[in-house]
Amino acid sequence: MPKGEGLFLKKVGSVHTCFMRFTIQVIYLDRDYRVIAKEVLQPWRCGKLYKRAAHVLETGITDGDNIHIDMILRLESCN
Repeated sequence: MPKGEGLFLKKVGSVHTCFMRFTIQVIYLDRDYRVIAKEVLQPWRCGKLYKRAAHVLETGITDGDNIHIDMILRLESCN
């Protein structure tokens, strides 16, 4: 994944890295885009399931380092 970019998944509570070739950082968001959890997933792993998670942001391994629990994110489309 290119540095500074990510993949936003709406209405998703968990993810997996099956068929991926690289490690990612997963940021779990509630419906208000508040960060409720973060984890690093290596290829061929399943992420944790968080009941409060409404969305997921997948980033490169270091791109999410400045994102902390309880932060509210504002996401912008690249279109």
